Amino acid sequence: MIPLLADSETIDGAGRLRGVSQYLNRSGGDPWYSLVFWLVALGIVSLAIVVGLRYIRWQQRHQHLGRPWRLFHRLLREFPLTWSQRRKLAQLAARVCPDTPAAILLTRSSLTESIRRWSVSRPSADRTAMTTRLAPVYEKLFREK
Repeated sequence: MIPLLADSETIDGAGRLRGVSQYLNRSGGDPWYSLVFWLVALGIVSLAIVVGLRYIRWQQRHQHLGRPWRLFHRLLREFPLTWSQRRKLAQLAARVCPDTPAAILLTRSSLTESIRRWSVSRPSADRTAMTTRLAPVYEKLFREK
């Protein structure tokens, strides 16, 4: 009984495939109808792709950063730093303390400790380069008033 059932499904599937094949290869159909159908189908697929890409872009722009990073970026805006200096501090915070990025902005020693922790696994050339790059930032953040 099971082999008959499988044969009937195969015949039924083959019959459906034959019917689709005959429909697509029929003669005497209106060529404009087919052209309009495929243009509309292409337009719908293109629209779906564009809407999907726009939605992904919107999500990336409006993603929830979380309160610690939001606080960190608000604090950075309060200091007279350039965009590249802010970016360097954000990279350091992401590498050293991603859960509490604002911690590196609290005191001189916290920033120095963060640079030291980041540079432990780095060669000495990277350590001096990072220290050199962050020296103006350090001065702007913690200069005496």
